[in-house]
Amino acid sequence: MNRHVYRIPGCQRLGSSSLSDTLLRCAEVDLYRPIWSTKVVEEAKRAICRVHPDLSDSRVSWRFSNMNTAFPFSEISDKQWEGLVSGVHLPDQDDRHVVAAAAAAGADVIVTSNLKDFPVVELAEYSLEPVGPDTFLCDMLDLNPNAVQHAVRMQIRNLKRPPMSVDKLLGYLKRANVPEFVADYRSRFTD
Repeated sequence: MNRHVYRIPGCQRLGSSSLSDTLLRCAEVDLYRPIWSTKVVEEAKRAICRVHPDLSDSRVSWRFSNMNTAFPFSEISDKQWEGLVSGVHLPDQDDRHVVAAAAAAGADVIVTSNLKDFPVVELAEYSLEPVGPDTFLCDMLDLNPNAVQHAVRMQIRNLKRPPMSVDKLLGYLKRANVPEFVADYRSRFTD
């Protein structure tokens, strides 16, 4: 199994929670190992509360607590990466901690929708590669289509309020900017 960093998106749009869930379900079936830092989680919590003021802090914290329970070795502490951050040079200096955390964890890939802020040349210094979520999901689908289908079906089974069909989930994912994955999934499976 390759080790990857999944950078929790700071801005959650309608489809983004579905995308986050799909990515985490793929990790649940051992397609990759997600890694995140304490700082990334805190940033994501603040962003979700800003975008969804109707969600309580406790509800948002519950989600991340569940992630840490499901993936107990995924969160790395700030102490593990803080010493690396000063050597990281990125267009957005506020993203340096993501690269430092990925490098400290021994990750191969940073999955992000914000590829422009994670230049290939800069990440190569840390043996990291920036990959968009669409490419990442398509790669997993090529690697193990049955496991990805199982992850999607598991996601559907667990969405009860309201219940969701595969087609509706794929619609959300398409709006979350993973259209190639959606097309590839639809071409392979009729569920």
